[in-house]
Amino acid sequence: MRAAFQQQPIHVSASDAQALPQHEIVQGLQEHTAAAHAVATTQATAAPALSPGSTPETTDKSIARRGSRRRSSLLRKKEHVLTKNYIEIARDFTLMQAFNRLPDGTYPPDTKCVFCGVGVPVAVFFPCQHRCVCDMCINRHSIAPANRKPSARSQCPVCMAEIRLILPHTGKEEEQYWAWVMEVQPQLPSYFKQEFKDAAKRLRKNSVAPTNNSHWSSSDTAADRQRRHCSIL
Repeated sequence: MRAAFQQQPIHVSASDAQALPQHEIVQGLQEHTAAAHAVATTQATAAPALSPGSTPETTDKSIARRGSRRRSSLLRKKEHVLTKNYIEIARDFTLMQAFNRLPDGTYPPDTKCVFCGVGVPVAVFFPCQHRCVCDMCINRHSIAPANRKPSARSQCPVCMAEIRLILPHTGKEEEQYWAWVMEVQPQLPSYFKQEFKDAAKRLRKNSVAPTNNSHWSSSDTAADRQRRHCSIL
């Protein structure tokens, strides 16, 4: 079967090539190449050869099973990506309630350290505001902000958020944290102010909005002025 579809070479003598016009020779070569490509494509997409002892029916069933398994694999992958385990999320939320700040600003009184399970946590990690490690375990496990001790453990053990500040629970630690945040003065480049002024000058120069109200009459209402101003912009 395959031998019948093999590409046959074209034999054109020199005298025939001279007698035929150039465009007919090119057209014939193109048609022969297209036919050979169609035969090759048909052979590539033909049904696979049957294995010894198998029938076309069993081969079709095997192909169908492989397709079904492939579709099932894609569906499982899609579910794994798009579906969340809400039971685990609810369980994690319940476990973290013992370390979260209550609406009145206090913390649950019966909370124990997540490391030793005995000590009572006193320090509050910011910005996550979890109170979950006692002072002894903080020192034992070298828990500290990364900017103060680079080699320390700087993640909250409950939520793995970065620890930027550790304050004792006094009821005012949140205000102290925000005061500490606002203390930081960003260092702007020396040329920043000049570039900012130059940008403001360019905006004023290229602006098409009116800079005075001389074209407005005293009888105009506020709505008329607003509409006229918007039409200019």
